[in-house]
Amino acid sequence: MVLGLAFFIFALPAHAATLTWDGGGTTNNWSECANWTTDTCPTSADTAVFDSTSVKNATVDASFGGTIVGLTISTGYTGTITLARSLDIINGAYSQADGAFDLSSQTLTVRGNLTISGGTFTPGTGTVVFRGNNSTIDVPTSLSLYNVDFNTISVSFGITISSGDTLTATNRARFIEGTVGVGTIDVGAGATVYASSTADGGSATVKFAQAGDEVIQCDTSSARLPGLLVAKSSGTLSFNCPSLTISSTTITGGTLAIGTNTLTVVGGFTQTTGTFDAGTGTVVFRGNNSTIDVPTSLSLYNVDFNTISVSFGITISSGDTLTATNRARFIEGTVGVGTIDVGAGATVYASSTADGGSATVQFTHTGDESIICDNNAAMPGILENKSSGTLTYSCSTLTTYSFTLQNGTFSLGSKTFTVSTNFTHTAGGIFDSGTSAVTFSSGGDYRRFYK
Repeated sequence: MVLGLAFFIFALPAHAATLTWDGGGTTNNWSECANWTTDTCPTSADTAVFDSTSVKNATVDASFGGTIVGLTISTGYTGTITLARSLDIINGAYSQADGAFDLSSQTLTVRGNLTISGGTFTPGTGTVVFRGNNSTIDVPTSLSLYNVDFNTISVSFGITISSGDTLTATNRARFIEGTVGVGTIDVGAGATVYASSTADGGSATVKFAQAGDEVIQCDTSSARLPGLLVAKSSGTLSFNCPSLTISSTTITGGTLAIGTNTLTVVGGFTQTTGTFDAGTGTVVFRGNNSTIDVPTSLSLYNVDFNTISVSFGITISSGDTLTATNRARFIEGTVGVGTIDVGAGATVYASSTADGGSATVQFTHTGDESIICDNNAAMPGILENKSSGTLTYSCSTLTTYSFTLQNGTFSLGSKTFTVSTNFTHTAGGIFDSGTSAVTFSSGGDYRRFYK
């Protein structure tokens, strides 16, 4: 036991040190130890500091080990640090207040905070990898990078771009693992965005503002990104995987097209101008107390409302209408306020895990239609205004938030129909209750207008 303990003690790394660049060597190389205080080269246990002690240029050369704890470039250092090999900051921070840092064609990996308050950061054709550790990126408003990778240890170790800050990827941005929060990643002209199935989204915004067509590249059949902003003067943004999940969607210009794929929106969906091309794909609103806000109406081929739980509902803005041209499914959670218009020939599915909500599901097309539902299913409000035909439902028990019959026939057969709030029947429709039970569960307003 004593021998084992002794081995453990002697196996520990040397005590971490802060080593300052004093430029005492004959070269500019980091691997020449005479360039550092105490004539000791930094190792993976040390923090490298550049300040007014010496303004001599420095090169992270091929003979240097390539790993340090942290890098601090303080006010007073006016030289240039150039990477001639990759550099991995394995635990601490990258902090720059002065001088110049030239990435050249190398890779800089930062596992802690990155703070740039002054000086110049030149990305060259290199790559910056943010590995994250609940870390923050804080730059003077914007920072241009050639390649940038977000690849944290896990979803628990996210990266936050400071509010108001923008990272511009001029060649490539990859979302590999973990979350990216708050700020903006601007996709430069001709740059490519890669999304991985192991990425975890986040509240940051990936901005597409360049003219022309662009395609998000996914590494598997499903992938995930932070929020998406489409602000293109022209052209179409699409994605090449069957399923893409994003934290939020905003369209202010250009076209977002999903083709035959599935787009899952975890947060809000906002369209002010521009076009959303639903193709024959599916939009899944997962909700997070989120809002759908469109310019009056939005046509969708398939639409699913499937929130995390009843506590995380979806609200369609007042006066807005979503038209389902093929299918609308109410799977879980509530849908509030606006209207879901059921297109001609479209099918409505209601699940027993759905929770209704104050939105209105509108049936206005001629011909017979039937709501396909699980037993004890729930829906938002139902409005029937059919010039001809009958609306029925397949399950033994259906609960709706409210019910309005203006025209057409609503037939219950021998089933149970529960209305949570108001029941309105105008003169034009036929309510065929058959041998069913009709229940008003919350004492809502019952109105019947006869011919």
